[in-house]
Amino acid sequence: VNLGAPTAIIGKEDLDPERAYSAEIGAKAKLNSVKFETAAYVNRINDYIGLTPLGFVNGYATDQYDNVGDITLYGGELAVGWDVSKQLELFSNVSRTWTNDDDKIDVMNWVFNYGISHSLEVNSSAMRNLTSSLNFRSVLESEDNTPSAGREPYNAASFTVVDLVLKAELNSGKKGSTYLLAGVRNLLDKSYQEPFFALDQPERSVFATLQFGF
Repeated sequence: VNLGAPTAIIGKEDLDPERAYSAEIGAKAKLNSVKFETAAYVNRINDYIGLTPLGFVNGYATDQYDNVGDITLYGGELAVGWDVSKQLELFSNVSRTWTNDDDKIDVMNWVFNYGISHSLEVNSSAMRNLTSSLNFRSVLESEDNTPSAGREPYNAASFTVVDLVLKAELNSGKKGSTYLLAGVRNLLDKSYQEPFFALDQPERSVFATLQFGF
């Protein structure tokens, strides 16, 4: 790969296996037309497999997979949905993960998912329901402190992207559920980079998917 310099990532024969121990607690409730979900967790990973920079080897900025020690992650999530009417819903979700071992693993800053959804019953011979949604995703500036042979630590800039999604539930009898999804990703053609991968993400694009559940 090329991350500002020709880069190679190599394996290691005698890696110790990771072992993870986690605990999570959550709750959900509904109050009239508003529903809530929340969760908190802690995750301990022993013998975490990360990257150790070896410098430039044969012209390549070279990293090697290695056991870099133990890490602890902890975080939480809160989701709220409001049924404004039978057809219209507003929804939001916020999550964050923290660690005291940010020299071994990268964690994103606050992440917000939110938007609006409209559902319309069609009841035609071909379609039962049509749902359209406008989905927003915002990520705050995130710090990258892990070592790398190919680049210096950097801060991943904050960004907001928007997707437009149409979901049609098709009539498929008693055989199962069939959905046709189509939409536009990165609707506003935003130029952005995901933490922690310093390459531009795809421009505005369209997609279509057929799903069948049985």
